[in-house]
This record gives sequence, C-alpha cells and structure tokens, in this order.
Amino acid sequence: MRNLFTGRRRVASLAAIAGMILASAAIQVTTADPAAALPGLVERSIVSPTTSDPATTMDVTCPSGLQVIGGGAAIGGYATTEVFLTQSFPLDQDTWHVHAAEIGQGWSGYWNLTAYAICASPLPGWEIQWGNSGGGSGTFKTTYTYPCSAGRKVISAGGRVNAPDGTAGLVMVRPDGPLTIGRASGRTQPDGYGYSWSVDSYAICAYPAPNQQNRGTITAGNTASQECPLGTADNGIGGGGGTVDLGPYYLTAIAPMAGRIGVDVRMTGNQQGGTMAQVTCSDI
Repeated sequence: MRNLFTGRRRVASLAAIAGMILASAAIQVTTADPAAALPGLVERSIVSPTTSDPATTMDVTCPSGLQVIGGGAAIGGYATTEVFLTQSFPLDQDTWHVHAAEIGQGWSGYWNLTAYAICASPLPGWEIQWGNSGGGSGTFKTTYTYPCSAGRKVISAGGRVNAPDGTAGLVMVRPDGPLTIGRASGRTQPDGYGYSWSVDSYAICAYPAPNQQNRGTITAGNTASQECPLGTADNGIGGGGGTVDLGPYYLTAIAPMAGRIGVDVRMTGNQQGGTMAQVTCSDI
C-alpha cells in the first residue's frame, strides 16, 4: 500500500499549523529513493503476510550506513475498525518497530501490517529522546518526551502502548508544532481495561536540515493527508487525535505518501475534533 487515499495532488504550498491539539503469503520489501532532501534519504517498507492472528509485529531496517530518522505503519485488509496500532517507534539507530493488535481480540478476520522507515545518512546531532506517562488504570493517557538537546529539532516522533494486546491502542503520535518534543497518546479499548498501563513517547532529534518545517492539517473525517511544499520532501510523519480523550477512536495508519511528498493518516472512526496529519519537511 503506497497511497492510502486516492485523488491527492501536489499543491504549491499549504498552511502551517503550529501547536495543534489536535495480502501476501511472504514478506515483501520495497525501497523508494527520489531526490534527497537529506543526504542518502530513502524510504523502506515491509509488509507482513495476511493473517487472522490477533497481533502482528514488524521491524523494518535502513540500508547499511544509513540511520532511521522517521517511520510509520498502516493496517491493511479487512480491518478498518477491528485492529489498532499499539507501537510505532525507533527501536534503535537503524530500525523502526511497529505492532498492531485486534481490538479486544474478539475478531477473526484477515489483515496485514505495513511498517515504514525513513532513512538518511548519519545526521549531525542525531539522538533519540524518550518519555513515559507513568502507570495507572486511567482510560486515556498522554505523554511527552524530554526536549531535544541544545540546538536540535525533532524530525519525527514515535509511540508505544505498554499493555497486553487488545487492551489499549495508540490515538496520536506526532511532534509538537515548534518541533521541540514528541507526543504520544493512547486509550483503552471501548470496554475498558482495569489494570495499570502506560504510554511511551519518542523523539528523533538532530540539528535542523535546510528549510526544515512542520506542516499539518485537521479534517472532520477519520482520514487526513498533509503534503510538503514544492521543493521539499518528508523527513518525518505523524498525526492522529489529540492530547485529550475524544472517544474510543484509534490510529490504524500513519504512512508516507508515494513520492516522498507527505503523510496519510487514518483512524477507526470520526472522533469529535477530527483527524490530524502532520509532516516534517526539508529542502530537496
């Protein structure tokens, strides 16, 4: 799956939004590397077999000599509202890790999972920052990373729900508007989960790339897309809901658009407040 939503076209510029609250029997691997905004910039993706298993994990690794600067995931098959993302974060300096599970684990349909990694040559000041929400049995949790080290900006964010499969899913994974921290939020499944769980947030930081900027949009439906301005390419992707509980709606996709021009985001339903798509861009 290379473009979640059809009918998208490139535009000259899009308004910046800062401070927004808002099937295969074998594994398939693809690589795309148009003109690079950062040295060595490429995208890697890997697709799981289509399965009726209650949960799936995928790791996608950057080519030798490159490091991960962003990533995402997309649930495919017949799982529009039955499966949610629970993990999408940098596992180490060259691997993006994703995990998805059936909501409540009471569904027997077939689905697959695509993992995406955005990779580049080693960047000056590259680092991963991390934060945790703390435990507890609350319905909704939000967490923030520690700020990037001095002089650095966030390229992309990751998130992880620490709970048994099917009990809680990710709602939002993105940087803040000024690209200083990463944010992630999660929610228990609609029937709730009465035990302790938590959310981790991650931020990949580095010294700013040429013309690095954050672009975002919020739409009223359960899907949203955001493109980079002409002359730039995506370096990191994010989106979803917000930092407050707007109902039992969960992330099912944060995926780069074909051609490295932006991001597509999808949720399980039309939450109050809409769906947000966010992309970090820099010069080609």
